[in-house]
This record gives sequence, structure tokens and C-alpha cells, in this order.
Amino acid sequence: MRKFLLVVWLVSLTAMLFLFGYIRLHGVTPDRTDLAGYIGMVLGGSFAVWAGMMWKAKRQAIIAHLSERRGFYVVISLILFFVIVLVTHFAPGIRIWEAKREFRASPFFGELSAYDPIAYQRFESQYVEIIRSGGTQQKAYLNLVDELMMVMPKYMPKASDESVLAFGRQMVASLEELGRANSDACYSFLFPHKFGDSQLVKKNMSLQSGEKTLQVLQGIIVSAVKNPQPAPDEKKADELLQPILRNVIGTYGSDVKLFGGTAINGPERKKVCEMVTEFHREIQSLPPAEASTVLRSVFSLKPEPQGQ
Repeated sequence: MRKFLLVVWLVSLTAMLFLFGYIRLHGVTPDRTDLAGYIGMVLGGSFAVWAGMMWKAKRQAIIAHLSERRGFYVVISLILFFVIVLVTHFAPGIRIWEAKREFRASPFFGELSAYDPIAYQRFESQYVEIIRSGGTQQKAYLNLVDELMMVMPKYMPKASDESVLAFGRQMVASLEELGRANSDACYSFLFPHKFGDSQLVKKNMSLQSGEKTLQVLQGIIVSAVKNPQPAPDEKKADELLQPILRNVIGTYGSDVKLFGGTAINGPERKKVCEMVTEFHREIQSLPPAEASTVLRSVFSLKPEPQGQ
């Protein structure tokens, strides 16, 4: 029985060490924390039973041995106590330091620290906070999409046609996905500070879509900084935009007044989502150079709401 318990303890210890290494590489999640707790219970329980059986079998010998080497075990106990205290005290700080190092090691954000340090600091703070609260690296990056959308209009006018068109395609894909899943989430995506919250969007947007949105936003910022384009011709953009607006008005009539984010109920929010999706489809139907001109003009004129 003692051998069986020893084997269980060794297997549990190995599993715990492996799990700690995995968490070290991939971050903490609630499921991994729960698993560590279960393994810890098996580890502690098996050791306690094994130790109890050993104590019962060799109590006199153990007492005599401890009495002879009392000073040595007191020192070891104090060392272990201080190690536990130090680890408990410094572990959060070490994790934050690692999170900042990981963040700066990202090719995109590493470059961003050089050409937009203010935005970088804001992104880093949000990333570190998510890691501190137990979020994964992947979740932390995806949560930066909202922050990137806020600074995107600063870079959109000088971004490359390729990156802007990729953004436009992803905008349509995101609106269609959210519209199918939950029209309120779609509306919250368009007007994040007027309705709902970012969690409503994240619950209804696939992980793949979030990752793609992050990629296209990064593409806009990088292209605008490394190879800035001339600002769009606003007169030409307006000329291209007017037929699109007439088509939308012809389809939706007076409902276009909701474009400003004034919907007050579910049906109106659904209508706004449909109109904005159609608006972006119309832009994507233009020749690439013209679609880029319109998108760069639209998103640089009014950072918010996102769909205008």
C-alpha cells in the first residue's frame, strides 16, 4: 500500500511540475487553475496518508532521529518558510515583468513603442492588467482590438490601399457575423460607447474573427508609419460616396437617420446593423483604389462611431 501511495504521489508531483511549466509558457486560465487544485489535493492527500502510515510503522525511530537532528530541521523549516514568503511576495511582480517583456517582444507592439509611445503605454497597461487578472496572452491581445480601433483614424488617411481594403473586407465580415449572432452585439460593435460593452461583442464574435481584426488593424498602423500615403482627396471621396448614400436611402428611407447611433430599441438596432453592413458592402463593390479613398476618408473624418 505504501508503495502504491508513493507512486501516486510521484505521478502527481510530475503532473504538477508539468502543469506549472505549461502555465509558465501559455499563461493562467481558470481551467488550468482548477486542474492545479485537483492535482494538489491528490498530491497532498497521498503524501499525508503515506506519511501517516510511515509514522505509525516507525514512530519511535522517527522521534529519535528528529530529536538527534533538531537544529538541522529547524533551520530547514525556517529556510522553507522564508522561501515561501519571498515567492508569494515577488511572484506577482515577476509575472508583470514577464508580461511587459512578452508584450515588447511582439514585432508589432515593439515597433509601436518607437513611433507612438503614448499609444504603446496605453496598450501595454491594458495587456498587463489582463495577464495580472489571470487572462491568457491570446485573450490579452484580442482585448486590444477596441483600443486599436480608437487610434486607427489617426493612421487611416496615410495607410496603404492594401491594408485599408483588408480592413474594409474584415469590417463587412465582422458585421455579418455579429448580425447573424446578435444584432445588439453588432450595434455595440458600431457604437461601443453608446450601447452595450466590449464583452457583448466578444461573446458573439469568433476567435478567428477577432484575430483577423487585430491583424488588419496592425496592418493599417504599420503601413501608415513605414510607407505613408498622401491623404485622400476629400472631394473625390465625397463624389464616390454620394451614389452609395442614395442607394442606402432608397432602400431604407427615413431609417437612415439612425446612422448617428440614435436607435432606442432592438428592432432599430437591428436595422442600423443591416444598413451599415449594406453601406460597407457598397463601398467594397467599388474599384479597389476608389474603395480605399472612400474608406480612408470616412474613417479618418469621424473616429466614432466605427461604422460611419
